[in-house]
Amino acid sequence: MHFLDHYDNSGNSYSDANYTAAFLEGLGFLRMGLPRALSKILKQIDRHLALEEIAASPHYVVGTACLGALTNLAINLTGDSRDDVRDEVRKQLKCFALPGQPYELRRSAISCLMALEVAAGKLEGLVSSMLRPAALE
Repeated sequence: MHFLDHYDNSGNSYSDANYTAAFLEGLGFLRMGLPRALSKILKQIDRHLALEEIAASPHYVVGTACLGALTNLAINLTGDSRDDVRDEVRKQLKCFALPGQPYELRRSAISCLMALEVAAGKLEGLVSSMLRPAALE
């Protein structure tokens, strides 16, 4: 987490987007028992998604990694709030799946939505909603 908080790439003329994306993607594979630790991870993911909107990484690799990490965390979450968290992640992914978003982010968001729905056992509902483009809006 220290890397994501403090690394600014100011001394390097090359992009570190793939390096940052790998760290963010790795966060999605962590299994945190404490809500406080999970909150820190979610803040990092949200921060990098916001940065991606301001200054996009090449081929949107950072945004794609963030969406994947967010989905992975939601899929593997246990406890009473699991369904509520999945609903929030679903809403966020649907925003990135809308027409007008960059292709790479749309493709990733749709793939993540499918993975989330498979994990929740609701794939049929997602497929029918994706066939109706107005349902995403």
